[in-house]
Amino acid sequence: MNETINSDKNELITKQEHETLFNAIMDGLVQVNLLGEIVYANHSAQRILNTKKSEITKVFF
Repeated sequence: MNETINSDKNELITKQEHETLFNAIMDGLVQVNLLGEIVYANHSAQRILNTKKSEITKVFF
């Protein structure tokens, strides 16, 4: 049980680290899942596309 909790914490930290890294990138970065749904757009992508994260995520590409 303790291992599962530690694993979940490590995964959460990794997600936060990735988001920090992606937001630091000057280029626009959009992450799309296998269905073509936009699941993430960094700050630069939002600026380039003149949109907000809440407006672009859940849109299909």
